[in-house]
Amino acid sequence: MDRENHLFPEDPYYLPRYCGYLPQFKYRIGKTYGHHSSDILTDTNVRRSPRYVLSSTEPVIPQNPTREVAILRSKRDNWGNEIYTEHMLPGYAGYIPKNQHYFSRPYGDVCKSALSHQELEQSHMSQQKREDRKLFSAKTGLSTTARSTNARIPYPPSANPPKSSYFEKPDNPMWFKSGYTGFVPRTRELIALGYPKSTNVGLRVFNDNLEGNEARRGETVSVERPPDRHEPKAVLYPQTAGMVPHYTGYIPGYKYRIGKTYGRHTYNTLRIYGKNDAANRSQMISA
Repeated sequence: MDRENHLFPEDPYYLPRYCGYLPQFKYRIGKTYGHHSSDILTDTNVRRSPRYVLSSTEPVIPQNPTREVAILRSKRDNWGNEIYTEHMLPGYAGYIPKNQHYFSRPYGDVCKSALSHQELEQSHMSQQKREDRKLFSAKTGLSTTARSTNARIPYPPSANPPKSSYFEKPDNPMWFKSGYTGFVPRTRELIALGYPKSTNVGLRVFNDNLEGNEARRGETVSVERPPDRHEPKAVLYPQTAGMVPHYTGYIPGYKYRIGKTYGRHTYNTLRIYGKNDAANRSQMISA
């Protein structure tokens, strides 16, 4: 008679520490996880999915990887983009557009598909804009200049670049919205003001300082040093009197003196004597 082996459950079953959902598992007790999962997967009365693992375990192969590479290379050649390429390395912490729509694949393949998706969407939008311009010109009779998406448009040398908000004229309102994380000059010392108000005051002070520096450009600058003031220093240890009792500061050599009052011990603590102090010294010693 053949002996049955009940140590390992029969297929299908889940391995221990499987983190997926197993219906009615919390109502089963007395067996191992493998045996319970086998009973549930083979029980026809349990409502469950016909697939043991809901996500596909087969490797996802891009539909047309050659086309994706061609799209990314054309973007690099036309716009000089050296960041978004067909060879994105894991660990890149920058933003990848359309990255949230692709997963369960290597990082390089996800970036390749996401970037090509972004480029195709941009090209479709540009094509739609060109068609809208043609339709508009056909209806109104006005000509429109269609811009090519495959050619890089140089910045016109004669045009003035956009001016920074830091250098606005005083009659224009200068302020930043709350939540702006950039640097705003001369606002660190401003307190008890709302963010738009503090940025407005700081930018005005900054522009006033710039205008003052421009007005003083070319002037002769003379630096005058104020004369040194020799103020008399406070005497900590007087020579002609003792210290007041209950003085909590340090007195040199006081812990080695005994037998006299606090004032006697602290008289001329530093032992500085002049020619006229010999009599006082002998008088103090005799005392």
